[in-house]
Amino acid sequence: MKTFKQRLMLVATLMVIAVSGYAQSTFHNLLEGDNTNFNNGTIGNWQVWGNGNNPKDLEIAFVDSEVDGGGLCLKLYNPSGTDYYHAQLAYDLNLSKSEKYKIKFKAKCESGSGSSQLQFLYQCKENYQIQEVVQTFNITGEWQEFETDPFTPKYDNINRIIINFGKDQNTTFYIDDIEFGYYEETQDP
Repeated sequence: MKTFKQRLMLVATLMVIAVSGYAQSTFHNLLEGDNTNFNNGTIGNWQVWGNGNNPKDLEIAFVDSEVDGGGLCLKLYNPSGTDYYHAQLAYDLNLSKSEKYKIKFKAKCESGSGSSQLQFLYQCKENYQIQEVVQTFNITGEWQEFETDPFTPKYDNINRIIINFGKDQNTTFYIDDIEFGYYEETQDP
C-alpha cells in the first residue's frame, strides 16, 4: 500500500501531464489544384521567367509524370543560364514573420553532368534586395522528394517564393507535387 506522500506525488505528476498536454505541429498547405500538381495542364498562379525574359529561350511544358500514379508535371528547360536567378519559377503570396514555413516538392533533371541544382528563396517582389536563400537542392535523374527545414522569414514585406533553376546550362527539370505552407503548433489535451 502506498504512503500518503507517494499518492500525493502520483496525483501531482498526473496533474502536470494533464495540464501540459502534448504539443505537435500541423502543416497547412497554401497551394491547391494546378498550383501544386499541374494535372490540368496549366501552371496555375506560378510564373516563369529568365534568360533575358525572352519566352522562346525558356521552355515550359507539361509531360506525363511517373509520380503519384501519373498525371502531369511541369517541365522547365534552361538553355543558357549560368546563375541560379537566370531562370525562375515564382509564386506570389504574403509571408509573415510570425509563421514557420516549409516547401516540399518532387523533382528530377536531365543534365549532361548527370545532376544539377535547384535553389529555393523568398523575396520582396518590389525590392529584390530584400531576399534570402533558404536552401539549395542537388537534383539527379531520378524522382526524389525534397523539402526545406521549417523557416521563418527574417524580413517584413516578403511576398514571393522562388525556385531558381538557372544555374546549369542546357538542363531540363521536372517538378511535381509542390506544397508550400506553414506550421501551426497545436496542443493536444
